[in-house]
Amino acid sequence: MLKWLRKRSAEGEEGPSRGRLLRARVMRNPAVSARVLESGAMRLEAPRAKAGKAAARGRRSHKQFELDEMGRWLWERLDGRPVVETLIRNFATEHRVTMREAEVAILTFLKLLVKRNLAALAIPEAAQIRREGRDA
Repeated sequence: MLKWLRKRSAEGEEGPSRGRLLRARVMRNPAVSARVLESGAMRLEAPRAKAGKAAARGRRSHKQFELDEMGRWLWERLDGRPVVETLIRNFATEHRVTMREAEVAILTFLKLLVKRNLAALAIPEAAQIRREGRDA
């Protein structure tokens, strides 16, 4: 489960370590617009990479994504300030789930947002994490 989040193995497995991901900051793509629907859900609208070709084929020039209540909760907090670990802790507290359940939910959703180019992760370098650990 969640292979992309495992600690790097000696063979140099792909992807950042879990520790670096938990210290990452997440930012929304500024090209994405969001609006709250009557149902309380949220609709995200993002421009297509090849909008001209999409229009020529009769498709919309924007992709739409609908977020449920929990997706909306996270989207509204993606401003680049809190680190992923803080988001997980807050989610667990507010939604009364275990830390493990919150971590799986948040990291899975963030992976989807990044994959669809709706958000980006700013992952700190390993040296920066070690410095922060000494300063704490």
